[in-house]
Amino acid sequence: MKNRILIGALALLACAAVSVSNASASEWYDKAEVSQALDTHVSGIELSDGDVLGAYIGTTAGPVRVEAGVAHVNADLNFYGNSFDASANDYNAAAYLDTASGLYVGAGVNYVQAEAQIGPGYTFEQSGFGWHASGGYAFRAAGGIVEVQATYLSASLDDVDLTQTRATIGYRHAL
Repeated sequence: MKNRILIGALALLACAAVSVSNASASEWYDKAEVSQALDTHVSGIELSDGDVLGAYIGTTAGPVRVEAGVAHVNADLNFYGNSFDASANDYNAAAYLDTASGLYVGAGVNYVQAEAQIGPGYTFEQSGFGWHASGGYAFRAAGGIVEVQATYLSASLDDVDLTQTRATIGYRHAL
């Protein structure tokens, strides 16, 4: 069931991208980003600040931008004096509204697959759907577009809830 919902969300994004690209001249791009997770909680337990690396593909038409991609999140879970490695893959799709001033806002859907290494030989795995909201500032530089962005993510995994705030710098390059 979860895979069907994810495929449906990605298909909806693809339809939106085709609609946007057919509406007027569009520009396809790829994007790489580096983030710092500033505030991550799993069912009320705080994780250490971790790094996030993301790769995306998207298209623009006028002020509307849609993109899909994946981000890999690294963090440590500190629990009763013990530290455990935690990571997640965040598959996401989003729509943004860009302004002439460079400011933008957006929101999207996420599918998160997370795991934590707890002790020798035991891996705790969780997955589930969520949403995110983003806002930032974009400007032209070095032949592309640089983005400075803040994102809030909320996801309901199998047995836990995940929330995270990220500070991101990204670079869009026209294809």
